[in-house]
Amino acid sequence: IGTPYFKIEGLASISANRLLLGVREIGDTYKNPIFVIKVYLLKYEVRDGEYFTTGKPELFFSVDRNDLELTAPVALSSIEYNKKDNSLFMLTSYEVSQTDEGLGAYLWKVDLSSVKNKTAKLVPITKKDGSHIHFSHKAEGLAMLPNNKIIVVHDDDAVTGRKDVSDKENQFYRLVHNFAYTIIEFR
Repeated sequence: IGTPYFKIEGLASISANRLLLGVREIGDTYKNPIFVIKVYLLKYEVRDGEYFTTGKPELFFSVDRNDLELTAPVALSSIEYNKKDNSLFMLTSYEVSQTDEGLGAYLWKVDLSSVKNKTAKLVPITKKDGSHIHFSHKAEGLAMLPNNKIIVVHDDDAVTGRKDVSDKENQFYRLVHNFAYTIIEFR
């Protein structure tokens, strides 16, 4: 990956013997991370029932966070391959403060056949009104479900929010032992 420290936040198998690794942070140490949206390709083979990598991870694509035109500084938090259309769903999340309004996430899609020169264009997943889907929780993972649905799971760490929620787009409430999830259906 090219740095002493990196944090993998996603893993997706895209075809026989190829994995994608989603990277959220890079840097010299975990104490001073640089937040990123990078996806690396790792090739492997199976011999006698065991898995072996066949080289170093190669940068598959990278996205400049400043090109996303968001107010919060996001970084990659999960990836999931959609074999139906050779695309990748991606979550980006942010933590600007340890409050419910300081956490959030966005959902994107990348057509893998459009990746050129190690760059990709993230296409926002939108609601019926055309606005970008924004999660008030810190989304950490996603998975494909049957019938054109995905599940997004959230991990807000110790943040429980507020009992009086007036803005569901940016605020939430949960008990310490609860976690949130969202199911999205595509039509």
